[in-house]
Amino acid sequence: FHLRRSGNPGEETDEEEGPTYAIQYYADTKEHYEKYIEEFAPVMRQKLVDKWGDQFIAFRSLMRLVQ
Repeated sequence: FHLRRSGNPGEETDEEEGPTYAIQYYADTKEHYEKYIEEFAPVMRQKLVDKWGDQFIAFRSLMRLVQ
């Protein structure tokens, strides 16, 4: 997997909503993606809940890399 984070709390922060971040994971194959979803995603989500409670919104989108 490869990880890329975008967003900067110092740039264009929505005063009402606060900073926005986007995290992108890249998987070499669909099987690697599915393994992440099954084995790692639940732990990652729980860490977010433990740290931030209901102070965040998370969702997933599966995209295909077009070259």
